[in-house]
Amino acid sequence: MMRGRFLAECLALVMLPTLAAATDEWRFRVLLDEREIGFHHFILDEAGRQRQLTSEASFEVQMLFVTLYRYQHEAREVWRDDCLASIDSATEANGKPSTVRGQHSGDTFRVETPRGVDQLPGCVMSFAYWNPGFLRQDRLLNSQTGEYMDVEVSGPVSETLASGARTLAADRFRLSAKGMDIHLWYSPGGDWLALETVRGGRVLRYERDWTEEAPS
Repeated sequence: MMRGRFLAECLALVMLPTLAAATDEWRFRVLLDEREIGFHHFILDEAGRQRQLTSEASFEVQMLFVTLYRYQHEAREVWRDDCLASIDSATEANGKPSTVRGQHSGDTFRVETPRGVDQLPGCVMSFAYWNPGFLRQDRLLNSQTGEYMDVEVSGPVSETLASGARTLAADRFRLSAKGMDIHLWYSPGGDWLALETVRGGRVLRYERDWTEEAPS
């Protein structure tokens, strides 16, 4: 009797972290003018008030078998509630590397890039598209450049979104910043569905790759 109770208590302790943790993921096909050029994947692990986001992107634009543009990006962000605790990202765009490292310390968030070191307010958010709460911010940290940018957000506008073989009800928001004009679609429940931006007259779009995502 006592042995059975002891085993049950041990199993309960082992199971607690599993029950408390959760994982979400967003896997996107990346298209340029409706032609697929790569992917961007996001995986979010949650445990209590702490969340860890890992992301990986790879794009390649070719014409007549010649590579015109290549982009690689990896990032790891640790969040506590809706504030960044740390960030570590590495990007290579057409052979040009850049890094961003940031750490929360006391009342500030310290960001280090090849340009130098910046001291930002203690609670900073990045362009955390996976978290609709970021749309309420008026400044955001660019995880690729380390720049703390002024942003403006408008919306939502209710629309119907074609996503793969699915047709979904969606809310569209528009985010504007220096050199950026981004449209974002979310489900009524706040799930990130798509992204689109126009640069130099060309349309870059993220479409959810539902076939590659783990069942929820």
